[in-house]
Amino acid sequence: VAVATAAERVLLPAIAHFRERYPQANVALRVGNRTTVWEALRHHEADLVMAGRPPAAIPAVVLASGENRLVAIGPPSGSRRGDNSDALEYMSHKTWLLREPGSGTLEATQTLIADLGIDPTTMILGSNSAVLYAVELGLGVGLISLDAAAPSISRGAVTMWPCPGTPIDRPWHLAAHSARPLSPTARALAKSLIG
Repeated sequence: VAVATAAERVLLPAIAHFRERYPQANVALRVGNRTTVWEALRHHEADLVMAGRPPAAIPAVVLASGENRLVAIGPPSGSRRGDNSDALEYMSHKTWLLREPGSGTLEATQTLIADLGIDPTTMILGSNSAVLYAVELGLGVGLISLDAAAPSISRGAVTMWPCPGTPIDRPWHLAAHSARPLSPTARALAKSLIG
């Protein structure tokens, strides 16, 4: 199981490569938010999890970590090239587009907003795609994984904003249950992901 961005940007390409190499391997991928993926590991419903840091209460062992940065994004039409204080002033008056409850990105955004000392209007959306599209439409600003935002940034649909406190380093973690040995297929997949 994996959180959406890790599944879309990291796991799907890796699984495609793995399946080419081991066509007989039976690999299933389930996508959920931070809460649901770690609960799946806790209840032995998944061999491997790719998400942010495991909660302390989850019996997980981290097999590998990879880079993941959360960045502030806004529409290109309203972008400013000023300093962080200008961007902060602008962003404090914009609607912040949030992920759903249970999302690690939602928790990071709420922490960032509190650290910035602002009290903006918020709108809860259910996915990275919804946040990106809403930013493109000019509905507000958001905090999102650079992995998810990169295609929209490169085509000019959204812009990274110079928000104080960003980017936020939130590495991906590949984890397994600490009390359960991996199946041969899961072990081979983990080995291919770790490289």
